[in-house]
Amino acid sequence: MFRRYFVNQVDQVDQVDQVDQVDQDEVQPIPASMDVSIKKKPVLFRFVGLLMLCLTLLILSELTIARIGAIPQPPDVPADYLPGKPLPEHVSCNLFSDKYWLCTLNDVSFDFDPASQMIVRTMIPVQEYTIGQLMAAWGKPTGFSMQDMMISIYWGRRAAFVYTRSLQPDSNVEYIFYDLDEPEDVFPWRGFRRG
Repeated sequence: MFRRYFVNQVDQVDQVDQVDQVDQDEVQPIPASMDVSIKKKPVLFRFVGLLMLCLTLLILSELTIARIGAIPQPPDVPADYLPGKPLPEHVSCNLFSDKYWLCTLNDVSFDFDPASQMIVRTMIPVQEYTIGQLMAAWGKPTGFSMQDMMISIYWGRRAAFVYTRSLQPDSNVEYIFYDLDEPEDVFPWRGFRRG
């Protein structure tokens, strides 16, 4: 029985070898034009897919930029108006306190020290800015001070003055001011409170 099974297996292998020889003789080469189109289709699909991905990313980037908008740069103050300088010409002054005079030139206000003959504070009205925009332009604040609804946010010797009950990134700034010295009576910046 084993011998009969073994002989049958050998006969089947011989038949398969004969079929393989016949199949190899009958195989005809694929035309070159057909071969190239088969290779091009995956490349074309990859290119179209990559192009669609790039266009989608470009559109999403444009939408994000449009929502955020350009970050406005805070106004530049002429160097002659900054603290430590003498008063510019054509300034009108009033007695502010027994120590400082309050002076104005156009929209710019100055605290002037008659003893040292120097500007000690410069203030500019800027209702078109928010605290968040100034943070985006100037970085993380160094401190803040608060008295009732009057909040001052400091970046070293410059600060933003805000009237609000709850300070948030979209709180409008009333004034930007520059001081001669960094204030000492400020709290470290702790961020915004939620709610």
